[in-house]
Amino acid sequence: MLPLLGWALAGEIDILDDDSVTRAVIGQCHHVESRLADRVDRDPDDLAARLALDGCRLGGAAVESARADLASLYQVGAPFDPGMLLRRRDSTTADRARLLREAQLAAGFVVRSFVELRRYAEAQEALYEMDKRVGASAPLAAATISVERAQNGPAAAWPVVSAAIMAYPEDPDVLEQAARVIFDDGARAPTAVVDAVVVRGRPSAKLNALIGLARGGRGADCLARVDSVRVPDDHAAALRSAAYRCAVAVRDIDRANAIVAKGSTGLDARVMAEHAEIWLAEGAYEPALDMVTPLVTQDSKAAEVALRALQALGREAEMATLATKLPSNSVARLGAAVALYNARRYDAVLALLPSDCAVYAGSNQELCESARAGSVRNLGR
Repeated sequence: MLPLLGWALAGEIDILDDDSVTRAVIGQCHHVESRLADRVDRDPDDLAARLALDGCRLGGAAVESARADLASLYQVGAPFDPGMLLRRRDSTTADRARLLREAQLAAGFVVRSFVELRRYAEAQEALYEMDKRVGASAPLAAATISVERAQNGPAAAWPVVSAAIMAYPEDPDVLEQAARVIFDDGARAPTAVVDAVVVRGRPSAKLNALIGLARGGRGADCLARVDSVRVPDDHAAALRSAAYRCAVAVRDIDRANAIVAKGSTGLDARVMAEHAEIWLAEGAYEPALDMVTPLVTQDSKAAEVALRALQALGREAEMATLATKLPSNSVARLGAAVALYNARRYDAVLALLPSDCAVYAGSNQELCESARAGSVRNLGR
């Protein structure tokens, strides 16, 4: 009786209600892989389950099994017919559309899984084969952006991004992939693409787009948009951090100061160091030092700014003490040694410089060797 009971239970799976494919696509393979296998065992024509299972295997320990299954699938070459899976029930147009959408999501998942493995030729092959089966769709458009960005770089991806957003302007996955290209190449991001992501993307996409503008030297474009961006409460701190990054990038000292005045929790240490460097350039040495002092062990830029502030304030002993806390190959530590050399503090210079200047490269190595040799010579050693 047990085998019959097991068959009966397996037959109760309703693919219209089952969420195993969508859960696999969002990264929950370990929860649903066995259920996907049951669906495929029940009906090998269940394309969505088959592709989702292959996608999970590509991301796990059964890569060759997935590749073999996909190769056999490609040989058939028939378009996907959701009605074949619903032949035993009174199916509706909505039922068939749901299964087609599920198959499109799984197809995009397979392509992205190949991208993660850096198997770009196989990702391209999957795009071609899946388009024949499930047709043009937002998931495949998003996957195409992923392939182009990974294989040829963000600059080459812009035509694909623009075409995808024109075809699927509301799709969150298309906007998510577009945001990743903006993050990489904000300097060249078309305004229409940026606005589409910032207005309609998920919170993660909006934040990637804003930070990409800052990284690409477009802090002003970021600040022009950031106040109109709306995110859930759990993303509010990240949005504040992005606004801060954009303010510092465009050297909007008043905006940056106002953000820090409400607390530094969650703000990036490197961006805070860059903010302090603006103060340093304006002669506000004490405020700059106060900002970066808690950050000197976290970020090399913070250490550099702190050392420069101490030097400007004439506090050479503190500068030497701080520099000793930095790694022996720290460029900031080398900068402090050079400053102390210029102040004729030769003992302090030798205490800071490594015994072998080969820990540095190029001009830094030459600077280290010169400062060391000069200090030894001036001390008569």
